[in-house]
Amino acid sequence: MFAKLITVVVTLTCIAALVLGFRHQRLLLMHQTARLHGQLNRSRMDTWQVQVQIAELLNPATLNIALDRKSLDLEPANPIEPIFGGGTEYLASSEDEAH
Repeated sequence: MFAKLITVVVTLTCIAALVLGFRHQRLLLMHQTARLHGQLNRSRMDTWQVQVQIAELLNPATLNIALDRKSLDLEPANPIEPIFGGGTEYLASSEDEAH
């Protein structure tokens, strides 16, 4: 009877130690997750700050002033006329083929 009691006590002690080990491991993982979330948020904020700085530097008025200062002759980013003719011929032929 005494041997069974000792076996049960030792078994329960081992199970308790395992449960404590798992809880400790879970707490360490939660701490690491929280730390990584903080790093992620800091990286996201840094990215947003860089995006804001780029947007401020590339505002159209400032960009035009910089281009004028360098005397660069660049094509417009959005041409008024389509590059390939009027552009409506393709649309008209596509609509005719669809019907």
